[in-house]
Amino acid sequence: DRSCSKHTFTVLEADGTGTRVMDWIYRNIPGAKVERRTHQILLVPQTSEHQKTYQRQIGFTVREFAGGYQDRAGNKSGRYIDWLYKDLSELPGDARTIYYLGKEHMELIGSNPVAEMRARPEGPGAYHLKKSLEFYKMRSGMEVMLPDDDRVDEERYWAMLKAAEICERWLYDSNCCLDYWGQAWKLDPPRADAPFYIGQHYRLRRDGANAVKYLRKTKRLVMPHRNNYQWPYLYECLRHVELVRAGSNMVADFAVSGGAWKDIKDSYSIAMKNCPGEDTQGLNLSFNQAKARRDKSRQEKKTKGKGKGKAKDAAETSRVIENEDDEDEEALSNKVAGKKQSGQVGIVKGKASQSEGGGEREKQEERHGNRKGENENVRPKMVDENGNLVDIPTEEEEAAADAAATVAAKGSKKKKKKNQKGEF
Repeated sequence: DRSCSKHTFTVLEADGTGTRVMDWIYRNIPGAKVERRTHQILLVPQTSEHQKTYQRQIGFTVREFAGGYQDRAGNKSGRYIDWLYKDLSELPGDARTIYYLGKEHMELIGSNPVAEMRARPEGPGAYHLKKSLEFYKMRSGMEVMLPDDDRVDEERYWAMLKAAEICERWLYDSNCCLDYWGQAWKLDPPRADAPFYIGQHYRLRRDGANAVKYLRKTKRLVMPHRNNYQWPYLYECLRHVELVRAGSNMVADFAVSGGAWKDIKDSYSIAMKNCPGEDTQGLNLSFNQAKARRDKSRQEKKTKGKGKGKAKDAAETSRVIENEDDEDEEALSNKVAGKKQSGQVGIVKGKASQSEGGGEREKQEERHGNRKGENENVRPKMVDENGNLVDIPTEEEEAAADAAATVAAKGSKKKKKKNQKGEF
């Protein structure tokens, strides 16, 4: 496209898992130049003052392999650091130079920087680790003006991720790494890298609940277009593997919701389809453990629901009983108070005083209906043939009832015979 100043193309890493974009196809026009000693940038003027598009991505991919001149010569990062410090002296506070100083110092930390930090005196790996974190933190706090077609400061994003990596991997500082991952996520929410690392952090610490929470968020993200570095393998495979593993990891037990279980099942299917065997080895065991946790969560939810129902019924029954007891005590209190006013309380057989003990006994006798004369006019009861509660008749009443029944029976027979004669 001759209307733009530069074309960008894709660089594929040797292992094929990551990509980045470079802009080294450009118009050979006056004013085009390369700046900086290393990690150079290409400056090309606009083709005209009416230019609509400055650079355009084209469908061209180059695969990058190790083994170039700097790699063969040795001490590549050492030379780069020297050149970067010279660039920084000429461009104080330059964000790009500061970012790459963090990167090149990290290349020189060695295989065991933790041991070198504990040594006295400290080893060179400890020095480079501290300097790398210093420059990455510095770049993380810098806001720069971006070209119109760059929506995210990607160098800043990766500086945050790298600062977090140092804090977690070598300094064992959870607060630091979670802070910088959180800043990166806030800076570029569509990217899955930051929440993936947060979820993985919790999974490695066997905090299954938080691991599932954050890894589920990565599952819903679609890889956006970015220039600096892209990790397609994260979206195709790794985020799904980590989610399945998270469902089986824990220190304390945790509940797996229906939505979480659906995502875990989906991720398991995708991982088994997309990932190579070395990444899915043993994943079926993790999936079965996650399934067992889901089954347990469902059973506990049902049991808890039944328990809540029983507890509610028991509480209601207790409340009713308490109310009835309160009503009985209130009625009894009112009854006793009324009799005290009429001078009828406190007179107990064998005692003439109104003592506390006498008053209590009076209440008990009154409550059980044992006071003198209370049952004198009460007749014993029975249930008649119609189910009604009636008084049991005395001997005189039974004799009178029998006589009346005999007379009624004789009258009924005579009436029946009379009716029969009339029919003939």
